[in-house]
Amino acid sequence: MLQPWSAQAIGGRAGDWRCRVRALDSDQGLMLQAPVAIAAHGSWEVLPSFRPRRRLTRSASDLFAFKANFQGAALDEGLLPVLAFDGGYGGMVVGDGGTTTVAACVRRDRLEACRRALPGLRAGEVVEALLQRECGGVRDALRSASRDGAWLAAGPIDPGIRLRTDDGLLRIGNAAGEAHPIIGEGISMALQSAWLLCTQLLGAEGWVDATGPAWQREAAHRYALQWRRAFETRLQLAAAFAQMAMRPAAAVPLVTLARAFPGLLTLGAKMGGKTHCAVTPAAIELLTPRPTRRPATPMAQAFATPALPG
Repeated sequence: MLQPWSAQAIGGRAGDWRCRVRALDSDQGLMLQAPVAIAAHGSWEVLPSFRPRRRLTRSASDLFAFKANFQGAALDEGLLPVLAFDGGYGGMVVGDGGTTTVAACVRRDRLEACRRALPGLRAGEVVEALLQRECGGVRDALRSASRDGAWLAAGPIDPGIRLRTDDGLLRIGNAAGEAHPIIGEGISMALQSAWLLCTQLLGAEGWVDATGPAWQREAAHRYALQWRRAFETRLQLAAAFAQMAMRPAAAVPLVTLARAFPGLLTLGAKMGGKTHCAVTPAAIELLTPRPTRRPATPMAQAFATPALPG
């Protein structure tokens, strides 16, 4: 573990990866070499070597994410309202200490139009004004609230699947695939994808097997298939919900149905993956070192030691 360091670029192939890293508090740099590489760098904070190419791609439909905390908001605990407005969607939730978090994703074209209408304001302040103007629930909840700190922003977010069965680089979390945050499954998918991959790596007969290119290609193929079975449906569901929320008129029939048939919410939770885990208890058993297994090398032990609860 190198901290605080930043990964700059990665190259090579299965069995022989090279990663260029640099220290954040100095000009020191290193070239790391390893037989196995796992990309876990998220999605919108891609490796610097990829950023120039990505910056050339701009679209009116790009989504930018915003989040801010408020004190004194009038929102009941346990209530997680979804915000629907033209060109975006969001949500609110009460967290620790009564702090209310308001988050939203806004299309690039809508954000730019709002900023032209409110010159001189920062992007987050423009989004706050947009939410208060177009979402009555936000306006009521924040009527007597005060913002705790500045608005945080990231993006453009990039929902979709980036994992391929022929990809030599192993990917977890948003580096593998990202759902629209409207269903709140980002962290859950990240943890479960790491579990899925670890069951493949630790299922090898000793770490030596896992360092070979041929074995890694087979493991990557199996992992990609498992990942799609576990997460592809919820990505599609999240995309459908996001598109409806960004067109409030299209969301009205869904809200009407949910009021008439509340069981649809339970069905949506099941389809969104909130009621089951992608990794079975039997598979999790593989993450626990056994005395009868071959002694693990330090690298294998690094994967095996931090067993997650549940």
